[in-house]
Amino acid sequence: MSDVSYYTKEGLKKLKYELNFYSPLTTDQGLSALMHIHRWWQPIDFHTILLLWNPVFYMVVSVVLAFFMVAKIPMLNFKFKSFDWVSNKQRYIFLILVAFILLLIPLPYLIRIRYLPYLDYAVIPIILLLYLLYSIVVHLISSKR
Repeated sequence: MSDVSYYTKEGLKKLKYELNFYSPLTTDQGLSALMHIHRWWQPIDFHTILLLWNPVFYMVVSVVLAFFMVAKIPMLNFKFKSFDWVSNKQRYIFLILVAFILLLIPLPYLIRIRYLPYLDYAVIPIILLLYLLYSIVVHLISSKR
């Protein structure tokens, strides 16, 4: 068995050379290297992989996206005729929310947040969902008036 700690630079170098996916792992070093991978992975990574390999997930996503493609949801438009606050309040509020979300991108790099390491990859879907939900809420509020 290898007595090198995989948390040091030498250990990481050794781990890189022990992981050979072109030939089967038969040595104790290769098996021990694979056993130490779990130190970098978090539980959310395993659940994400299980979700992405589940065919039911893709069926549900397909049905939901097909519904949204044919649904007549009034969306917020960004045609500015003037830049005053009164006539464009909903647009400005949405742009402020998007700017706030974009300011949160470097947060996982500055502070270690346990289950949120890849916020920069999730920002665009978050903004699209926010746009959809905000448009629905604005439409519901304006239709009650």
